[in-house]
Amino acid sequence: MVDERVLTVDEAAGRLRVHRETVRRMLRGGTLRGTRLGGKKAGWRIAASDVERVLVEGAAPPPPEHRAESDQGRSASLARAQELAARYRAEGDVDEAEHWERIAAGIAAAVAAE
Repeated sequence: MVDERVLTVDEAAGRLRVHRETVRRMLRGGTLRGTRLGGKKAGWRIAASDVERVLVEGAAPPPPEHRAESDQGRSASLARAQELAARYRAEGDVDEAEHWERIAAGIAAAVAAE
């Protein structure tokens, strides 16, 4: 097994000369491959070789299997946001219901834009 150098989101962003949120979008979209360590707090780790691949090849669209996974994730997120909005509306918590409705609308707009 080869010990390969891994980078944080900030380190990858520095190498790619993009904002760290761009790196996170690339990870979620499948353009860049990485691993989440222990949930959200530990953050992503990205193989240095994958960052180099993106530098050489450019940010090519993700392979179809990554797009399908991403689409499934968005569909699940949209369904969950709609479910939470309906639940809070039924409980009479209008502010929280409107919050989740805005999130659902944002996800739906992102899906429609693709």
